[in-house]
Amino acid sequence: AQSNGNKRLEKPFTLARSQNGDRWIITAWEQCDRPWANPPVPCIHSTDRQRRLAPGETGRLRGWLWYYEGTDIQGELKRLRSTMDR
Repeated sequence: AQSNGNKRLEKPFTLARSQNGDRWIITAWEQCDRPWANPPVPCIHSTDRQRRLAPGETGRLRGWLWYYEGTDIQGELKRLRSTMDR
């Protein structure tokens, strides 16, 4: 949906829920400073705390992408946090 009604922003996670409510896309990034979404378009974002890079400089951040089907999203986020700490 093109709104924030189907999205959750819970640092470091950004989540988008299916219309029927039992399927999720979940992303997370290390050094997440601010997860955010744009209501008029179907997107989710994460702003990092990494220092700004000079032109031509390379930086690296690790990110995760999951698909979840179910209704216990809080339990799933808890499980995902534990896998990120490894």
